[in-house]
Amino acid sequence: MRFRDAFSQHMRQVGALSSSSGGELRVPGQDRIAESWRRSLEQHRVDPEMPASPRILSAAEVRERCGRIEPFLQLARLGVGKLHSQIKDAGYCVLMTDAEGSTVDFRGHPSTDLEFRSRGFRVGACWSERDEGTCGVGTTLIDRAPILVHKGEHFRAYNVGITCSAA
Repeated sequence: MRFRDAFSQHMRQVGALSSSSGGELRVPGQDRIAESWRRSLEQHRVDPEMPASPRILSAAEVRERCGRIEPFLQLARLGVGKLHSQIKDAGYCVLMTDAEGSTVDFRGHPSTDLEFRSRGFRVGACWSERDEGTCGVGTTLIDRAPILVHKGEHFRAYNVGITCSAA
């Protein structure tokens, strides 16, 4: 399915939810996704048509956030590096975020770095549900459970072409 078709279909789904005035969003087997969509719309007021990539923190903000969790980062970078070495040739990237959903480590592959960067996959990107709506990182942080958010399950139409898993 072309992006334009996926975008249009996605916006119809969001429109149906927003016009249902309290009606139920039905995503078979995906109660967490449905609840996250409702939060994205009603609580966070995320615009699903927003065309830009995620909000990016300044270098000073990233340094401050990383400084707060430096002992953890030293240990976690080993695991991030190992995971990345296992998946990089498949065209995937690895993000590590802080407890607020801000990316503090990013590992990609040189052949896909430009594409990932243009979509907001980089250090300093904010992937909270408040910023992005339903997405792997944001929904996991709220639900405190691993999740896979596949393509059109993302709230923002800009993200319908990606799949995210988070723990």
